[in-house]
Amino acid sequence: RIGKHARLEYEIITKSGEHKWVFELGRLTEDDPPILEGIILDFSHYKELEQSRIYENERIPLTGLLNRSALKRQMEEDKQNPEIQESALISINFTPLYESVSRLNHSYVEDLLVQIGSILAQFKSETAWVYGPIDYSFAIYLSSYPSRSGLEALGTQIIGLVGNLLSSEHVGWGVGIIEIDWSEEPEIDELLHQVIQASDLASKTHSGRPAIRFYERVISELIHRESSILRELSSIVEAVDDDRLYLNYQPVVSVQTNEIVGFEALARLMSNELGLVGPSEFISIAEKYRLIIPLGYQILTKALRFQKRLEERGCADYWVSVNLSAFQLLEPGFANVVQSLMAEEGTNPEAIVFEHTESGAYSSLTAVNSVLKTLQGFGSRIALDDFGVGYSSLARESELNVDYVKIDKLFSDQIIKLGADRSVLGDVIKMIHKVDRITIVEGVEEERQLDYLKQNGCILYQGFLYSKPVSEEAALRLCT
Repeated sequence: RIGKHARLEYEIITKSGEHKWVFELGRLTEDDPPILEGIILDFSHYKELEQSRIYENERIPLTGLLNRSALKRQMEEDKQNPEIQESALISINFTPLYESVSRLNHSYVEDLLVQIGSILAQFKSETAWVYGPIDYSFAIYLSSYPSRSGLEALGTQIIGLVGNLLSSEHVGWGVGIIEIDWSEEPEIDELLHQVIQASDLASKTHSGRPAIRFYERVISELIHRESSILRELSSIVEAVDDDRLYLNYQPVVSVQTNEIVGFEALARLMSNELGLVGPSEFISIAEKYRLIIPLGYQILTKALRFQKRLEERGCADYWVSVNLSAFQLLEPGFANVVQSLMAEEGTNPEAIVFEHTESGAYSSLTAVNSVLKTLQGFGSRIALDDFGVGYSSLARESELNVDYVKIDKLFSDQIIKLGADRSVLGDVIKMIHKVDRITIVEGVEEERQLDYLKQNGCILYQGFLYSKPVSEEAALRLCT
């Protein structure tokens, strides 16, 4: 407008071909015709500083790749750009990898992430950007893409390249993809959440191999799978005794004598529709829909009957351990029902060990501790499972009424990955012994791990070195 000041900044190309950023402050005079008067300043240096700050603020120092803020900014720009109709977002989810090793050696995880970032960086282009790690995932955002089959081919290429690096880690990871139609005005945060859902499902395939999942397939797959498992669990509860829910048994072995002292009962579900379903999946569904109480009693009954068969084979000294959910421990009257079941099956309570996880105990420590003490009063023993997963505190564990502490496989893996000299497992064993608990190390697969346990005074162990979990009949054959 005439008489009003205008402020503009824009990029120009000088006569010599040099790019410059200029700031213009001017106004139109009231002359007839109006005259534009004002000043034009070269502020290229300040613009460079601004771009540098943006660059630094939007980069992840570890990998040099763009961060979540940069991803959201780019997506927001494309959302507002009428020339961009469809885009795609790919999430490469490494949460299981991070959970399996991060608590043991942070620098090892960082090295892996740097290498993964270098591999993924090769997919950068004028219309594709690479981000991460963001919440244990990397992302590739494409402003445009040729076709769904092209996205699937890109996912397959990512799996091939990254898979070569992670072939020795033996943990799940996966690729999630979401196709974006900007005409539908989607929310950026919701898109980020949805692609993580897709990659999370892809990382949990039971084959153990990385998979590709498109988002719209994920929802129907998840709903159908959960409904199917819930339906079967409900029918198992109604049937009381159903072969679809069965137990495998893994020996617990003396470190010094290499002789079996007991078995851990491990629940399995053979679905008519889905095949073998992992315990972490069906137990969480059972807990969600409060079926864990009746299912837990069925599992306990099967374990008690197995212990009776051991006794009949002349192996009365072998104990059987059963995993308990926090929901079971907090169920009113739970200890009384357990006592009744043991009496009904003619089980010696001293031959039963009850296992529970530390996370389950922390939410209601006083109530859980009271139930554990009651079970100990029957003559049974208590094992704290998965020690070292999560935020463990030995001082906190010493408050619990437990007899055994089962040290998670993460620590025994450390012997292989880092070497005996750098492993902290020996220190953990010594600390547990100082609070008068018996140590059981899980996941022992090689002789050098067993040698390490002998040298560091561990009492008991479990693992494939002696035996994988086996059927009830196979476990009975191990009874000597």
